[in-house]
This record gives sequence, C-alpha cells and structure tokens, in this order.
Amino acid sequence: MSLLHLALSRNKTAILHSSEVELEGDSAVLMDLAAVLQDLELDWEYELSRWIGPVATQLLGGHLRSRSRWYQQGFASLNQNLAEYLSEESRTLVGEREAQARFRELDKAKIDLERLEARIERLSRSLDPSDNA
Repeated sequence: MSLLHLALSRNKTAILHSSEVELEGDSAVLMDLAAVLQDLELDWEYELSRWIGPVATQLLGGHLRSRSRWYQQGFASLNQNLAEYLSEESRTLVGEREAQARFRELDKAKIDLERLEARIERLSRSLDPSDNA
C-alpha cells in the first residue's frame, strides 16, 4: 500500500485497519497522520488546472468521474451476479431466508432435545429402585 493511496482514500481509518497494513513501533504517530490526512481536502482539479488549463481539467475530471461511476456500477453488478450464482445456481451458498429457516429448525430441534433429555431424566428417576425404597 502506498501513502498516495492512503492520502486519496476517503476512509483512512479503514485502510489503516485493513489486513494489508503492517505496523511496527508506535501506531499513535500513524493515527495522528491519518487524522490529519482525513481532514485534508485537496482540490486536485484546481491544482491540475494550473498545469493543463481549466477546460482540459474539466474534461479530464468529468471523464475520470464517469469512469469511476462505471467501474463502481460494474463491480456492484458483478458482486450481485456472483452472489446470485453461488446461492441459486451452484448452491454453494445458501440465501439469507433459507439460512434463517435452517437456524429456526436447529433451534427447535435443540429445544426438543432438551425436553427429551428432561423427560428421560424424570423417567429414570421414577424407575430407579433406590429412590422408591
């Protein structure tokens, strides 16, 4: 991970807590840096417009925002399609409703088993000759 990625991200804390980050030493300094970077809002378009001009910057910024939205929609669609395939077609994953139904069945079976154990315990006590003497 690069510091540029950290600086450009909106959620710096999530990046710092990800599994890809390895910290050595005092993490307080890094957390202070993250707080500073979190509050840092650079106007990249303004800085770029000083180099390539306002018209080119507007076109480039619009194109990059459009590409970003397109990629986000594509990844969201891929995520949804993959989840549907894994749960509906390949049956590798179960859907949430199906999982909840199975959990309810397991809870009911657990209660039934506990009742059966209590019933067996009562029967064993009533049949035990040492208790009746």
